[in-house]
Amino acid sequence: MRYEQRPPGRFEIDQQRGGTIHNVAGDQTINVAGSTIDVLPSPAGRVVILLGVLVIMAGFAAFAYPVVTFILTIFDSIQSQQAGPPDLSQVHFAPWIPLGMAAEMVGVFLLIVGALLRRRRR
Repeated sequence: MRYEQRPPGRFEIDQQRGGTIHNVAGDQTINVAGSTIDVLPSPAGRVVILLGVLVIMAGFAAFAYPVVTFILTIFDSIQSQQAGPPDLSQVHFAPWIPLGMAAEMVGVFLLIVGALLRRRRR
């Protein structure tokens, strides 16, 4: 089987427009029609984003705890070869799953708020 060798690819652009875009030393701003848009959040926004990520991780852990407990209970039941249904009295769905879901929603809200906190231009 023979493969045909193709010529190397080319990438050509005639023009590119978009106002003035600055990305120097972490100062990321976009100037369009005289207005300045900051791309990065403020330091307070970064703290809120970090808090949101931590709350999401805690919510995931709270949600995952009863799921993993349920799976382990089922596997223990299969290994012990019980005749009846598995004992699910050790699996506590009620407080953990709603708490985990609520924490995930609060964490996402904090992420959005943190991303919207922009630096002020002087």
